Amino acid sequence: MPNSLQRDHVLKQAFKFQHALTAYAYGMVRDHARAEDIVQNSFLVIIDKYDQFQEGTSILSWCRSIVRFKALEEIRRFKKTTTMEDEALTNTIDELFQSRNDTLHANLLNKRFIILQDCLKKLPEKSRHIIEQNYLQNKRSVSIAEELGMKIEAIKKSLFRIKKKLKECVLRGEGALEV
Repeated sequence: MPNSLQRDHVLKQAFKFQHALTAYAYGMVRDHARAEDIVQNSFLVIIDKYDQFQEGTSILSWCRSIVRFKALEEIRRFKKTTTMEDEALTNTIDELFQSRNDTLHANLLNKRFIILQDCLKKLPEKSRHIIEQNYLQNKRSVSIAEELGMKIEAIKKSLFRIKKKLKECVLRGEGALEV
């Protein structure tokens, strides 16, 4: 990949996490304006060092480490001295951010998938068949209607109702998991 395309790709991916990085910096410095400045300065480093990013690794983790160093620089500059408590706090914030950010999303998706499977099992056979044909077999409403001897509008209405029931079931299931 040519350098300018690689740089643009890294920046585009990094900018997707701008808000998360700002929240992370805020947790370290407890000042929104300073956190935004830290993230802006971090993006200057990202622009300069984009070629050091290793494709296939986490862009968020790489950017977060840059923000962490910039935040620590800011803390040192602002306070002139950094205490052990400051270091411990920044390490704790870093650990919490990483554990929540990297695993939370994956865990949520896994939970939703398991709940959705259970919800699908609860559907009547005909409803499950319509959903499977539409989503797993990528069949259009016309094909499903012909196969089942139904009107196209009836299939579309059925899909709408089934999706609504599945969504409600998944949301109920997520609530049950959080308790």
